[in-house]
Amino acid sequence: MTTKIKSISIAGIRGIKDSISLPLNEKSVLLYGDNGTGKSSISDAIEWFYTDKVSHLSGSEIDLKDALRNSYQKDTDAASIAISYKRNAIDATKNLFKKRGKLTYEISNSSDDFQKYYSASQNENLLLRYQFLISWELMVERLNSDLANTLGNLVNRTVSMTNKYFGGTVEDKGVVEDVDAELKAVVENASKAVDAKMADLRVADAITEIFNLFKRCNKYIDETTPWVLGKDESKKDRLSTVLWNLIQSISEGARLLESFMPSTSKKILEQLGNGHVTEKPEILFQRMDLEEVMKKVEELHPKVEEKKEEEAVIDIEPKDEITFEQFGAMQFQVGEIIACEAVKKSKKLLCSQVKVGSQVKQIVSGIKAHYTPEEMVGKKVMVLVNLKPAKLAGVLSEGMLLCAEDAEGNLALMTPEKEMPAGAEIC
Repeated sequence: MTTKIKSISIAGIRGIKDSISLPLNEKSVLLYGDNGTGKSSISDAIEWFYTDKVSHLSGSEIDLKDALRNSYQKDTDAASIAISYKRNAIDATKNLFKKRGKLTYEISNSSDDFQKYYSASQNENLLLRYQFLISWELMVERLNSDLANTLGNLVNRTVSMTNKYFGGTVEDKGVVEDVDAELKAVVENASKAVDAKMADLRVADAITEIFNLFKRCNKYIDETTPWVLGKDESKKDRLSTVLWNLIQSISEGARLLESFMPSTSKKILEQLGNGHVTEKPEILFQRMDLEEVMKKVEELHPKVEEKKEEEAVIDIEPKDEITFEQFGAMQFQVGEIIACEAVKKSKKLLCSQVKVGSQVKQIVSGIKAHYTPEEMVGKKVMVLVNLKPAKLAGVLSEGMLLCAEDAEGNLALMTPEKEMPAGAEIC
């Protein structure tokens, strides 16, 4: 049995500047995003949801200093994580909130059934990497942006410029500028950063570190402007050094990429050599046209109208017919529960104060296994108001709350479909 999460909302937690709300629609999803955007907060939220703790923080009650670091919330604002989920008749939300210097939590449905369900559902696996739900449109966008442009175009430009200006072979002439040291620092740090991410099994973050290196190489091209250097014969040694730095940096990124994209890594290294590039660059990733992709998707996965499962029904033993006059003798009205408490020494009964028009009636109901007193308060319910008063467990009851019961004995209060005032007649 697994928990299917419907949505996640996060505010005031590590790195979250603005509140985030993600509609997951009960599906396992892939989420993605750049470093520093708060994606670890979502991972923390999922881990906390299943285990009541975050492994790299402290204990079952998360320490505020760690959990709220980089938070833009004021000290007086409440931090929150709300995760809603549903299975069959259970629809609940687990909320994280700030209280007396610590982050604690509450579960809105604390019935025995829910607790058993929650305990049995801690093996749901979600693959996370930040903010947007994966889609064909998004895949095309990311392929064109990250693979075709950031990586593929980078290799293509480097090979082409090396052939154009030096006949395919460059070497380090030692003509350096400050920007070279900045690029080399990124290259040297990339391997350490990837190792650190993989040590924690954060595969997506490790790949992000590699692509950060490729992005820095693209920036290096913009900073050094090889096409300008190529026009000045006195800058030829500087141009050779720039292209050498690019080839070495991209090659290091390709070696780091081998564990994740082995064939792509091999192609890049074969094209770049060690300063002697291929005559013609090979296109690593063709840009994709979204319309063409969606046509193929429709061919491969034609839309099939989902058949709605026939809702289960219950047949009960019919009672004797009554006349319209007999029915008219019963008075049904909308009531609002303004207070509720458990009946002492009873395992089944709740005692509710129900506002019906200008009157308040005390009604005892056998629904303690299905609702807590706190859940009852504020509900609009359907009430049989002229039932003869009787004592239940020694407590006077002046009416009856109407409920429905399924085949398993679960009860649900009957409530108005639309907003109705307390006292409205049910007819």
